[in-house]
Amino acid sequence: VGIWAFSNCFGLESVNFLNTRLSYLGDYCFDGCESLTTVYLPTTLSELGEYCFQNTAVTDIYYTGTQAQWEQVTIGMDALPSGVTMHYNYTA
Repeated sequence: VGIWAFSNCFGLESVNFLNTRLSYLGDYCFDGCESLTTVYLPTTLSELGEYCFQNTAVTDIYYTGTQAQWEQVTIGMDALPSGVTMHYNYTA
């Protein structure tokens, strides 16, 4: 998903990329999505771009992989807001 792809989508409350082969979320991808609180990510994700979820209300990220797999994801500068709770081994 490219740079600025969903920025300023004010009504967006959650995004679900499960059952996809998502590998990359670009810089500022969801920047300014003030209502965004929940994100679902697959193990195919390899990179979060810089400021990807800045200026959002994201509190929870559900990841289908393990914590060790998450630690292999390249995470750009300030990609995640502080206070995000990670949920590993998520199954829908």
